[in-house]
Amino acid sequence: MGTEGNTSIAGHRTTYDAPFNHIDELQPGDEIHVTGILGKFTYRVMDPQTAYPEQINTVVGQGAGHIIVRPVDTWVLGDFGDNRITLTAYHPKLSSRQRTIVAAELVEAAVDVPVFDPDIVALFTDETLTGETLTDDALTDDSLSEDTLFQDSAELDEGLDLDSGLRGERYAIPGAILWMLGAIFFWVGAGLVGHRLFGERSRRLAVRFVGLQPAACCLWLSFKMIDRALPAG
Repeated sequence: MGTEGNTSIAGHRTTYDAPFNHIDELQPGDEIHVTGILGKFTYRVMDPQTAYPEQINTVVGQGAGHIIVRPVDTWVLGDFGDNRITLTAYHPKLSSRQRTIVAAELVEAAVDVPVFDPDIVALFTDETLTGETLTDDALTDDSLSEDTLFQDSAELDEGLDLDSGLRGERYAIPGAILWMLGAIFFWVGAGLVGHRLFGERSRRLAVRFVGLQPAACCLWLSFKMIDRALPAG
């Protein structure tokens, strides 16, 4: 980000703290402040008519500062000849049927990408790819040509699931059920204990209050697990 081209940022609308919950409320001219490894940058939300003049008639829906497209409409991530960020989120909430897209243009001048320094890269070892230390000779070898790198990247992309992790963590469902049962156990158990041991209503309520605390903790943990199990709407 902050460089030339199109940088894409995807966020959740209902889970994982929902950073893009109100993405569809952004208006043209709203500022977006982004911090990255190259510094802090300011972007301004674009009117969809200006951001996508040639594709605007193909979108599913349109708002003041956003468009709605199908998951296969990856053209929103292409290079439009300007310096922008593209915010992406699921639409509608709790569904992956479509995508909400917001385009924002860089307000300041774009910064240059740091120059690739072979001497520094040679200090590191990438055991997962080659098992050998990168050297200056290796970096200039034909096997690391631009065409080869792009080809290898394409082969890796073929096996990628771009929605991986966005459909929800199904393994969290049993944990959510167990924590929910724990909440019921403490709440009901405290009521039964108070009813059997104490005749006064105030004492029974006191015991129920004691059981409320672990029940509330279990309930909170259950909701956290449910949050992880829900799709990334």
